[in-house]
Amino acid sequence: MGCMVFSLAMLALGIGGTTLCVSLYKWRVIPRIISIFGILGYIILFSKSVADFLGYDGSFAFFLPVALFELIFPVWLIVRGTNTAPPGIQKP
Repeated sequence: MGCMVFSLAMLALGIGGTTLCVSLYKWRVIPRIISIFGILGYIILFSKSVADFLGYDGSFAFFLPVALFELIFPVWLIVRGTNTAPPGIQKP
């Protein structure tokens, strides 16, 4: 039971995280490479969660891309901040 609840939580995290990263990519709030890394990581997490529901046992290595994104993203925000200028205008 506990494993299914965890898989359900990771399924929701995969959907929400992908949505966040697509928005970050679209609005260029952070560098696109970080957004793309997040999108790919959350898609992998979502796929692993679906596979868990279907009975396939996956490795915890599938959590690594999301874990790296969730470490890189806040550090980037603390150190560099966001790009709040409209598209086409660079920050000084």
